[in-house]
Amino acid sequence: MNGPSLRAKFAGTHALLLALSTLLITLVSQHLVDRELLRQSETATANVHHLVGQFVQAAYDKLQDDRQTALDTRRNELRQLSGLVRTTLEEFRRQVAWGRLTPAQAQQAALELLRKLRFGNHDYFFAYDRELTAIAHPDPSFEGRNLLDYRDPDGRPVLQDIRRIALEEGEGFLVYRWKRLQDEDAREKLGYVFHDVAWDWILGTGVYIDDIEKQMHERLAQMRERLRVILEDVSATSGSAFVILDLAGEPLIAPAASKNALPETVLHALAPDLLLHLPHEANPRPQRIELEVAAPGRGQERWLFHVSRFTPLGWVIVSAQPLAALEAPGDALALRQLLTNGLILLVGLLLASVLVRWMLRPFVTLAEHARALPEHDFVLPVAQQDRLRALRERYRDEAGQLADAFLRLEEALQQHLDSLTRTTAAKERIESELRIAHEIQMGILPKLYPAFPDRQEFDIFATLTPAREVGGDLYDFFFIDEHRFCFVIGDVSGKGVPAAFFMAVTKTLFKAVAEGEQTPGQWLTRVNRDLATDNEACMFVTLFCGVLDTRDGCIDYACAGHNPPLIHGKDSTLRWVDVPHQPAAGAMDGIEYQTCQLLLAQGERLVMYTDGITEAMNATGALYGEARLTSRLAHTPPGDARALALALLEDVHTHEAGAEPADDLTLMVLYYRGPTA
Repeated sequence: MNGPSLRAKFAGTHALLLALSTLLITLVSQHLVDRELLRQSETATANVHHLVGQFVQAAYDKLQDDRQTALDTRRNELRQLSGLVRTTLEEFRRQVAWGRLTPAQAQQAALELLRKLRFGNHDYFFAYDRELTAIAHPDPSFEGRNLLDYRDPDGRPVLQDIRRIALEEGEGFLVYRWKRLQDEDAREKLGYVFHDVAWDWILGTGVYIDDIEKQMHERLAQMRERLRVILEDVSATSGSAFVILDLAGEPLIAPAASKNALPETVLHALAPDLLLHLPHEANPRPQRIELEVAAPGRGQERWLFHVSRFTPLGWVIVSAQPLAALEAPGDALALRQLLTNGLILLVGLLLASVLVRWMLRPFVTLAEHARALPEHDFVLPVAQQDRLRALRERYRDEAGQLADAFLRLEEALQQHLDSLTRTTAAKERIESELRIAHEIQMGILPKLYPAFPDRQEFDIFATLTPAREVGGDLYDFFFIDEHRFCFVIGDVSGKGVPAAFFMAVTKTLFKAVAEGEQTPGQWLTRVNRDLATDNEACMFVTLFCGVLDTRDGCIDYACAGHNPPLIHGKDSTLRWVDVPHQPAAGAMDGIEYQTCQLLLAQGERLVMYTDGITEAMNATGALYGEARLTSRLAHTPPGDARALALALLEDVHTHEAGAEPADDLTLMVLYYRGPTA
């Protein structure tokens, strides 16, 4: 099925670019208008918040000044009354000095006077001794009681504060809460106390100051009413609705309803979200909050709120404005621009269609030529090639360059097809030869198991997995005589065909020298000498070989730079075979390899491997390593040689997790069951 023509694509692309440009210009213009209107609105709102804050601060400062003045007046009155009491006490003491009264009579008369003394709003004097035992008090239940631990309704030890001020400072004022006689509620009281040193009395009095607070509340209510009128005027002119809430979200000052006002129920529901954005301290600029609001009769709308705090009174100033009102001018401008640009787009598309048709004529010819190429095996008739040459001569732009490229492409394609045919044939021949080499290499290794079913003294299993078609690892095992069993494992340096040849030569040499009566060390000495002779490629092979005496489990072994094997016990305990540190075979001549000896106990396994096992990598490059090798073996229960080898090989493949193998994987496990009876 044919797709859209290039002409249609050009026209469509042109239309798309124009449409996108139109849309982008419209959106940017709308955004700029909305942003400017929003900036102006926020500036005006911030100014109103600032002015309201200044008004509230000035009124609050005036209230505080008036309150302080009233308190100062009360303090002066208390100090003057206490001065009269002090004079009276001195008069009683003069009566004692003149002999008219005894000290006890004078103190008793003074206490009776204090009990009866009343002033102001039924306020009184009280007296305590140094230990805060009430000796004169208007509440008869307090008389004679020690009130050291007495606390006011707020849990404050008021009398301890009174004693401290009187005894340490001589006199002073304090504010506390106390219940009036015959009254249920505690109220704030301004107290004055002093120490009468002559009789060691603590005396004091106080006045309730709730009348001052009541007057302050009345003035605060007047201020709120004036502020409500101001906010109504501001809301009518600025387009925003202003309200004042308390910290519980209850409206304190709400102007009369307007088109932008939110009902008090909606404001109360939104209060937690609004108060959440309040700073902990007073902020000179209001906090901006945008919320989805569902108002009765208006549906779901986005509203812009600005919130600021007046900390002394716990007031929150909130302004609210629907974003639709701010965005309306930008939306109207966007619609006008969209209609205008749409008309321009339509005219541009008509002109572009004509121009594109004219510009694409040479490309239509090139398209026909390209469709014909496969039908003629990429070799077109001379007439069609002449048409391309004409296009190349006529047009000096991209059309001419494309025609020239077609001509060159045909030439290059023909050459490439010839080369590809030859390369494919050669690759298939090499792959076939590598498959045959793999089969030959695997064929020279023992691969039938159990290898010696008639021998009950031991069991052996080996496996080799090349990293490529052919590899450089090797293993072999065979009997030298009736009781001596020889085995070898090795790893040739490098990979691929050279390593495979070197592996075959090594295996052949080892089997040839191992048929004699010499020791494993002497065998490796001879193999090293033969491999090092004329070894211009400087290849080498690591080898571990041994001879098991099936009668007692004794193994004579030698090592040429190979990984030390592990002995896996009947209880899965592990120990490394101690191998001499001698170089790999083939690297240099003249090395005498040492023969060592170990004893396999009945039920033990000798685990031999190449470094492809421990250096197997996963996708992240992490090695399998000796730690995981020993851990896996330690957790593998006793079993035959095959089960142990395959369990270990499966764990290596699990570690690789599908990663490309980096080296040949070779394992050989020799299981010594013990001598036959």
